[in-house]
Amino acid sequence: MPRAARTKSSTGVYHIMLRGVNRQRIFGDDADRLRFLAALQRFREELGVELYAWCLMGNHVHLLLGFGDASPELLMKKLSCSYVPYFNRRYDRVGHLFQDRFRSENVENEAYLAAVMRYIHKNPEKAGISPMEAYRWSSYREYTGRAVYADTAPMLDWFGGRDAFEAFMQQADEEPHLDVEEKGPDRPEPESALAALLGQRRLEELSAPMRRELLRQLRAQGYSVREISRAAHIPTGTLYGLLR
Repeated sequence: MPRAARTKSSTGVYHIMLRGVNRQRIFGDDADRLRFLAALQRFREELGVELYAWCLMGNHVHLLLGFGDASPELLMKKLSCSYVPYFNRRYDRVGHLFQDRFRSENVENEAYLAAVMRYIHKNPEKAGISPMEAYRWSSYREYTGRAVYADTAPMLDWFGGRDAFEAFMQQADEEPHLDVEEKGPDRPEPESALAALLGQRRLEELSAPMRRELLRQLRAQGYSVREISRAAHIPTGTLYGLLR
């Protein structure tokens, strides 16, 4: 059965999401993230595409892109054809890395553009990973500091400067957007996962380095900071520090 054609955005702006097949992680380490960003930068500049916001999560990516006359399909094909063979070679795997074709939603006005940008930057907070201002792998800190990948000037002009931008980003986001869960299929409850790692031990009996390593193992299994906080009875603020 042929795939339905995408509805074209009248503004040429799209919120695009790529996610790992079977919800698997698509970045093994920071080197992978830098490789992905370098490929994205190369191909978007080649095609004349503007990048307004980005966020790299464990098993998915959010991008806010302005295409003009360029083709979203062409950019995402070039990006996939560059990154997936690299990832497969590095981790000795074969086959697809991304699930199906990329997902997208049209962004038809500036107000919605700003709302989507806020949603993308808040993704690490929503997943319980990190406050957005502390998260390294999104464009938020490009807007509050020096731009490297993102085209920040148009949006900062629209907001009226960095202070107004930051104030808007701190507001609650109530709009529905493209979303995906970080957890994998058939994953046990965090309390069960913690008990399996502890065995006969008690968390409070472990040394500080051992406790930190065990909590990091839970994060590596895909559990959010909020889930670990509930299972381990540790405040989320404390966990953020332990898991960095």
